[in-house]
Amino acid sequence: MRIKTITTALITAAAVSAALFGCGKAQRPPEPIGAESPFASFRDIPDITAEEIAAIEALQKKYGSFVYGMPPTAEAFFDAKSGGEVMGFSALFCEWLTNLFQISFNPALYAWSDMIGGLERREIDFTGDLMATDERRASYLMTDAIAVRSLALFRISGAPPISIIAGSRPPRFAFLKNSAAFAAVNAAAEMSFDSVFVSGFPEAYEALASGEADAFISADISEASFIAYGNVVSEAFFPMVYSSVSLSTQSPELAQVVSVVQKALRHGGTRHYLAGLYQAGNNEYRRHKLFARLSEEERAYLRNTASVPMVARYFNYPIDFYNTYEKKWDGLVFDVLREVEELTGLAFVVVNGKNANLTELYEMVRVGEAHIVPEMIISNERKEHYIWTEHKFIADQYAL
Repeated sequence: MRIKTITTALITAAAVSAALFGCGKAQRPPEPIGAESPFASFRDIPDITAEEIAAIEALQKKYGSFVYGMPPTAEAFFDAKSGGEVMGFSALFCEWLTNLFQISFNPALYAWSDMIGGLERREIDFTGDLMATDERRASYLMTDAIAVRSLALFRISGAPPISIIAGSRPPRFAFLKNSAAFAAVNAAAEMSFDSVFVSGFPEAYEALASGEADAFISADISEASFIAYGNVVSEAFFPMVYSSVSLSTQSPELAQVVSVVQKALRHGGTRHYLAGLYQAGNNEYRRHKLFARLSEEERAYLRNTASVPMVARYFNYPIDFYNTYEKKWDGLVFDVLREVEELTGLAFVVVNGKNANLTELYEMVRVGEAHIVPEMIISNERKEHYIWTEHKFIADQYAL
């Protein structure tokens, strides 16, 4: 009888394969790690004026809600597990604004060109996707940074690297129309390139797939728009280029909202809180991204499994060991598994005693009392009896 045991000779892939996540309805993290909202109400914000308070109170009476438009990215995405609601940093930021102003800020996803047009027509009230430039400040009301992104380069998997292409001709880079990425790359690039402009992410993919563009350059969060295609890879653009985005509107009537948020941003606690929101939103995206890769069988496993029994060695520092000072199991394996637990909701439970020897541990795995062993050397004899992953979470070598 074959023992179907995942070994952690290569635990990351095993864990991440199981980690491909969450079951049931997605749930918001309780409170971002290390951060609490510094203001219960907009009235608590330092230096707010009586005029601003009166303007916000007037907006509360006039508007039941605001539309917060975003393109689909890692900061704002539809989550199938939650019934199609918008998840990510943008949704968490909207929750904060809603609580702050007592007016509902509703995140909604738009194609890039539709979002820009909607802002111009006042059909969209706010966005958090625009980098503040002198040109934009002429037509938009904008705060300081609410988030910072880096530029990434997206290309078709298996296509020649840009460094190879640049050896024979200027690479063709695609950019979103009206985005700030082109100016940033044009100023920072260390090679000449030709430009292709597209109106949205679907058109960007078409340009990549047809060969019209060798790469598409956009904020790293744009990765979310290419998950469904399955053949787009991303890498950091070098030299590294960072861009900050602001809370923005084109409606003069909403100027006081921007002004009040700007004053909140000057308070150091707000930036710390938003950093916590960004971390929480990024974790939501990681769960969403992994869930999209799961088979139905894997999803069913996660829905029906609360914990995974495992064995660990008490002496195998730093891989897995029993920490006698803190009286807990510790080591690199448990660092990896804590990450898996965060993404999946699974709990990995050590089922052996603190002094069990290797023979006892392997026997527990053999009879099915435990499903994971943190370290097992692959041998011809063992190959037929265990499930092995393809990727190592750590590599070790002998030395004299």
